Amino acid sequence: MNDIGRITVNPWPSGYSAAVVIRDDDLCYFTPPEKLDTIYGEAWQRGFKVTFSVIPRVKAIDDPLVPPRYRGRMTLHELRGNEELIDFLTEKMIKDEIDIAQHGY
Repeated sequence: MNDIGRITVNPWPSGYSAAVVIRDDDLCYFTPPEKLDTIYGEAWQRGFKVTFSVIPRVKAIDDPLVPPRYRGRMTLHELRGNEELIDFLTEKMIKDEIDIAQHGY
């Protein structure tokens, strides 16, 4: 890492010479952590960081992305209610492999 005045310049992961931004929208209560690991596991192994745009409270609308047992019930589900996902995200944040941004409510 090089410091230039007040700006810190970090080397790219794995010797790459270009920046890559990985952003995943709509992470919510219904997101299975194992799918995130399947999708981004190799990126994390190579030193890339993923930004998750999180919906902190999601409504179980009639949508294929909502699991069938909740679909169309119109119930509200807070992210913090999915302890497995919270543990997964916490671990990834500690390892500095992810950033969290709010996306909707």
